[in-house]
Amino acid sequence: MRSLDQSGTKLRSLSESMSDDEFFAEDQTGMSVAWHYCHLLSLEDWTVNRVILEGKPKLPFEFRDAFRGGRPITDQDRGLFPTKLKLESDFSRTRESSLLVLSKFDDSNWNRSTPNDCRFATLGDVWENLANDSWWHIGYVAATVPRCVGSLQATMKPRFYSTDLDDINLSN
Repeated sequence: MRSLDQSGTKLRSLSESMSDDEFFAEDQTGMSVAWHYCHLLSLEDWTVNRVILEGKPKLPFEFRDAFRGGRPITDQDRGLFPTKLKLESDFSRTRESSLLVLSKFDDSNWNRSTPNDCRFATLGDVWENLANDSWWHIGYVAATVPRCVGSLQATMKPRFYSTDLDDINLSN
């Protein structure tokens, strides 16, 4: 829970300090901070809603498919980007919801098998991947966004989210 909390906080801190141009600027692979947000948002939506809660993802398949990673970024993908403000808000709301689900997750299910269409063996593996993937993407941003390279900007740990359930407000 702490890892998801802190990585979400760091992503918000990094993106809030960026202009729209910097947020949507692509590196040599075509990825931007916006792309990383969309990728993590898509992964988290599918993971929590489909795998953990065994329901339906909230985001449309087209959006999730465009930002799943492992393929070149297309103009069609770029056309799916919401505004920076909306993307930050959607990501924060999704992260808060995930933290709430994780706080209610029964630890005895940590080693329970995942549904057949999941590449991770257990529900615990799924939660661990969510946390690790967030940090991996922060590292990528820190290594490719010019003003972050060599700075401590991606290593600070301010708190944006709260793991105290009384402080989480999902209505925003």
